[in-house]
Amino acid sequence: MIDTSRRMLGPIELLKESIKVFRENAQTYLTIIAPLILLALILVLVTPEPFKKLISTYNFPANEINQQNYALASIVSIINSVLTVILTIGLYTAIAHRDEKLSAMEYIKLGLKKFWPYLWVSILVSAVSLGASVFLIVPGIIVAIMIFCAPYIYLSENIGGLEALVRSRAYTRGHGLGIFGRFLAMLILYIPIVIVAAIFGRFGDIFSPIFVVYFATYTILMYENLRNMNPNVDSKTPSKTRKYFKILAVISPIVAIVGVLTSVALLAINPAALLKKSRDTVRLQDLLGLKIGVETYYQENGKYPTSLNQVIINSGLHKTDPSTQLPYQYKITPDGSYQICAAMEDKTMYPDLKHCLTE
Repeated sequence: MIDTSRRMLGPIELLKESIKVFRENAQTYLTIIAPLILLALILVLVTPEPFKKLISTYNFPANEINQQNYALASIVSIINSVLTVILTIGLYTAIAHRDEKLSAMEYIKLGLKKFWPYLWVSILVSAVSLGASVFLIVPGIIVAIMIFCAPYIYLSENIGGLEALVRSRAYTRGHGLGIFGRFLAMLILYIPIVIVAAIFGRFGDIFSPIFVVYFATYTILMYENLRNMNPNVDSKTPSKTRKYFKILAVISPIVAIVGVLTSVALLAINPAALLKKSRDTVRLQDLLGLKIGVETYYQENGKYPTSLNQVIINSGLHKTDPSTQLPYQYKITPDGSYQICAAMEDKTMYPDLKHCLTE
């Protein structure tokens, strides 16, 4: 627990304190995140390289890649998402209640008991921050800083819902710039982890759960520091602050709905642009399918095909442009790789009106 109650700890002090907390509770924290590390390792080992390369580059629907690979990745992704939420709450609970010295499983069970109220507070934080973003990015950042403590307030003080947001505002009042600077410093301090992950290449994803521990410890210690600086925060909710957060929370879904309706309306009044985007989508699907076909040919023959006619692609995909019916451009590059290109129509997405995929 942070001892100081008169000033905000600096970024280096928070980092040192985070390392100290981790050392004292390393076995518990690593046990909690071990399934995430194991899942990341399994994903690296079992996912085919061409598929993983495409996954890291594009966010595309099932019909653009091999269905079996997509099904495998979808299952792993769902499991990973569910585990991440459950174990992250367990980890946050373990850090917030570290003085109780419970086992990893006991912390996870305690986190599960707090799951829905914690999720509700997190949704409120996101909704209010998004609502503030309507008035430009800077107000959104300011409000996000005001209420970042809310989830930790619920875990530590058992104050949930809108009350957690209001109390967070009380803790952070007058410290907005300092909090922003410490979050910025946290991201800078994260750079070494990124470098280490890059060095390990394919296995770099395994380090992601470690950043979760670092982020969680750092931010919870910052919250505890602010709480200790404000021991006499009034438990009563100021009506103006409550009303302010309510308005922002209501604005958020309205903005989302208006955004969707606006997008639909814009597409409806510009059918030519819609048709261009549609044909470009088909072209991108074809290129991705051809890329998988070329990579598969290489794995089976030890060399790249000299022509797309040698490539086998999934049904529903094409080797010719949907508009001109001309074959897509394919060539072997001087460095022994390959390039597949298509002429595109949407200049907003493809300024050069061309899109190419390479090894």
